[in-house]
Amino acid sequence: MQSESAHFPFFESTKEYIYIVKKKKILHFSINGFPGVGKTEILIGLLTSRLRVHFIPRYTTRERRPGEEDSPEYRFVSENEFAVLRKGGFFIKRTIRRVESEDGKFHFTAIIKKIFWPEPPEGTQLIVSFFGRSAFLIRRYTPEMKLVFISHHSIKSGLTEIKMRVAERCRRHGKKFYAKWRQINRWYQQEIWTKYDHVVYNDGTTPRKCVEEIIALAEREMSELSMAV
Repeated sequence: MQSESAHFPFFESTKEYIYIVKKKKILHFSINGFPGVGKTEILIGLLTSRLRVHFIPRYTTRERRPGEEDSPEYRFVSENEFAVLRKGGFFIKRTIRRVESEDGKFHFTAIIKKIFWPEPPEGTQLIVSFFGRSAFLIRRYTPEMKLVFISHHSIKSGLTEIKMRVAERCRRHGKKFYAKWRQINRWYQQEIWTKYDHVVYNDGTTPRKCVEEIIALAEREMSELSMAV
């Protein structure tokens, strides 16, 4: 198998990555949100926005879905490749997930260690990642990373719409609906959005507006970062 260093340059240490990011004054947003709230559309909007955005993908062994041929969200690898990378210590252990579908099949997902994050291209203004709840763990080693949660304006009334979207997505992709729905209700009970640095609202029909809000947040944070460095 081709080594990962052939895919992209990586840093020799976490300190080196932090030094590069701070030297270039690059902001990092890790975005999360309720399932079906439009994160993929928002990512596409950010990648085509006026900001120069660099995305850090997650790794997965699942098959590509229709429309994911050029998806920046994941780096798709075989089970054997995943096993080799896992054995070689490429992933953050606590981010490795085994996801089971309704038909009994399963796949793995994981986030690579920070020392293997691809170097931001010259001119990058914003680093974006979809680390999910693992972002809280990763921020212990990346304190400069800001956490952004995508939500509905009305969480309670929005749950009905979220439930419909999740049910359709689970039906389409063979996922277990009730396990996913339990997770959503758990987030709701915990008021998970209150643990994030920023909350941005998207009611399903306003992804462009949501993207503009994130850009405005990023520009404000970049201005503060510029003055601090």
